[in-house]
Amino acid sequence: GKKAEDPPAVLLFASVLASAVYPEDAVDFRAQRWKRFYKRVAGESKTPFRNSSVHSLLGAGLFARKLALTPSFRRLFGEDHGTWIAAGLSWFFRNREAGFPEITGEDKPKYWVFQANLGRYDLAGSLRSGVLDRWTVNQHADHIGEGDGGILWGTGKEGGCFGLARVVSRPGTMEENPEETAFWSKPPEQGAYVGVALKIEATCEDQPIPRQALEEADFTDFKGGQQGTNLPATKAQFETLLAIITGQGMQDRPRVWLYSPGRGGERWPECQEKSEIMLGWPAVGDLSQYQSKEDVRAAVVGAGSDSDNPYITVHALWQFRHEMARGDIVIPKKGLQTFLGWGFVTGDYRYDESDPEMPHRRAVEWRSTDEREEDRGTTVVKTLTDVTPWAAYVVRLRRLLGIDSLPEPEDTPAELPEIPVPLNLILYGPPGTGKTFRMNELAKAHFTDADTGADARRFEFVTFHPSFSYEDFVEGIRPVLGGAGEPRLRYELKRGKFREMCARAERDPGRRYALFIDEINRGNVASIFGELITLLEEDKRLGQENEVKVRLPYSGDPFGVPSNLHVIGTMNTADRSVIALDTALRRRFRFEELEPNPSVVPEGTVDGVDLRKLLDAVNARIERLLDRDHRIGHSYLMEVKSLDDLRTAFAAHIVPLLQEYFYNDYGRIGMVLGPEFVGKVQTGGAGLHPGWGEQDAEAREIYCLTPQEDWTAEVFESIYAETRP
Repeated sequence: GKKAEDPPAVLLFASVLASAVYPEDAVDFRAQRWKRFYKRVAGESKTPFRNSSVHSLLGAGLFARKLALTPSFRRLFGEDHGTWIAAGLSWFFRNREAGFPEITGEDKPKYWVFQANLGRYDLAGSLRSGVLDRWTVNQHADHIGEGDGGILWGTGKEGGCFGLARVVSRPGTMEENPEETAFWSKPPEQGAYVGVALKIEATCEDQPIPRQALEEADFTDFKGGQQGTNLPATKAQFETLLAIITGQGMQDRPRVWLYSPGRGGERWPECQEKSEIMLGWPAVGDLSQYQSKEDVRAAVVGAGSDSDNPYITVHALWQFRHEMARGDIVIPKKGLQTFLGWGFVTGDYRYDESDPEMPHRRAVEWRSTDEREEDRGTTVVKTLTDVTPWAAYVVRLRRLLGIDSLPEPEDTPAELPEIPVPLNLILYGPPGTGKTFRMNELAKAHFTDADTGADARRFEFVTFHPSFSYEDFVEGIRPVLGGAGEPRLRYELKRGKFREMCARAERDPGRRYALFIDEINRGNVASIFGELITLLEEDKRLGQENEVKVRLPYSGDPFGVPSNLHVIGTMNTADRSVIALDTALRRRFRFEELEPNPSVVPEGTVDGVDLRKLLDAVNARIERLLDRDHRIGHSYLMEVKSLDDLRTAFAAHIVPLLQEYFYNDYGRIGMVLGPEFVGKVQTGGAGLHPGWGEQDAEAREIYCLTPQEDWTAEVFESIYAETRP
């Protein structure tokens, strides 16, 4: 072979390399040999090369050094090529813009901006509908390869990053996706085109990340917004956007919101005067009536929204009602360059029917009304934008507006008010002892505000059952049916009631909140709480000495249980005894037993029947035959005013419970109620087929309930009139 310092070898390598990198500018008669060699190293060809056919191609410089470090090169030529690697063609590359080609398939993936004009193509709609699976390649076709990352960028007034994708094919000839046609303002006429297939990895189409929000140093040379369909990007830019997108909606408090008080800031004087912020879209009515984002979307579409993008409207309304919270920071703005001040959210959502234009309201304590001009271009366009995920942008806004120190809003108490309710409590007892009634009393007394607004309730109810899961309670991936123009079915990460209540309590640390769990023993507690069972302990709560946080398995977010959230459950001991309850749960909860209480049953007699004696007698016999967990609660007799009421209470509640307790063994039910309620029907083999003898039939007594109309006052009195010792 030739030595590196041999000028003909260097010139030959430069000629061949130039023809491969810049085929339109330089042509070499050995170009085909070079292409075969390149494909072999890249793994595209299985035809081996003989050393003699490639020695003349081994020059040096940056490309040779990169090439010689690849596994394919080492397999072909061994390790001893230091002379060739170190030799010099770097002058060639220093004088060319594009640098040198990558070795596709054996180097790290590259990153690109895949750019669309939002005036021509509805990028958000195509992502939301799930039809976007390819992208046109007009530039860098020789360098875009399988495994590369793509930043999906839209240009225009509301432009920015709409999502991230992974390239799953090499550039090649493609046909238009017919499902995409609806998202073009004017469908392209090019027919077949060169493009790549994409796999969407993350999206933020409802809240695109604008260029001005990307303050990180990695974006100083970001190409998004420049002319072109395919522009180079960096791994750091891709990963920063991925972190922002996957973190949206799950941030720690306080959140930071940019807000437009009407067109051109026309409502700003009213916002200052009333210490409020307000949103329009009155046609959808009170937002408290909607339980999901899909409900809001249906209302917006049904109201005939004139918004260019109803999904942005839906997102803003949902966030204003369900995600904005006390303690959050609001920065009002006018136009695209003027910030009007800043303040703290101090109130929950309320609906003001008296305002026909902007009825959706929240109270705000304005800390500053000094105007500041955006010093780096323009700010975001939307009416309401959660900028919390844009960390570097938020830091700059705080400095610009003087929000470096964040004191607590004045209406937030320094300490939690003391209440006679443990943080973790389970009310247990037999059926009808008033567990749910007691739970409602606690909710009204300690977790309800004096006003009658939609957010006067600082509590939520949930009921456990055998199919209830961690995904229902904490967070999980749930199917969502799409509407018009959307995929029929898609999947979203949904928060459960427990996580929602933790979030509400954490952003309002001056007040107490509660999650009431009915029938807590009917669910698989270990499975439902999962790793969070430890976090319920008082000293493991947020802000406590032994505070513990875990990382949630679906979202990956750090999570802890705030110290102002009470978890109060009820359990019916007839279903499962406290002794059989999950041990980990028993250690972390305080238990309060609610027993049958005859003293709350009407005193005296009802048509001659003493209800208190009646209840005592029934429960004494049940406790002797079974146990105290299966007694009958007083609530079934509290509303009895007449003999008919008593018959109904027995027929509808008490007798069915006894049938369940004794597995329809009417003989044992008769031991509780007596022969006036349970009569003997027949014995032995009576009633069997006459063609078969009765000698094989066991002698057994058969019982049944007497007719309800026969239950007179004397019949009820007989239950407690004679009680065996």
